[in-house]
Amino acid sequence: MTRYQLSSLVFLGAILCAATATAGTYNLCIGEYWKDGRHGGAICNGGAEPYAYCGTDPKVKAAELCKQEGSTGTPIVVQTGSHDGNKCGYAYYTITCQ
Repeated sequence: MTRYQLSSLVFLGAILCAATATAGTYNLCIGEYWKDGRHGGAICNGGAEPYAYCGTDPKVKAAELCKQEGSTGTPIVVQTGSHDGNKCGYAYYTITCQ
């Protein structure tokens, strides 16, 4: 009986940890080019960093990213930098899902 209670408790703890571990932080880049090896000059970093094309609303993109990971709260979006370059410049944001 004790073994059953202990394994049930461990399982419940794992479920609770998985449910609370969904909040993520992302670095979003909005601009004309994503780093794909074909463009020189000013570009987004690429890799695992989320990217969006010119004119994308960062709050809308943040909501999409957070919804994909299972977050239900309103994301926090903070602009961390920007610079000119190419068609629309480049803007950088930190997104924290709630």
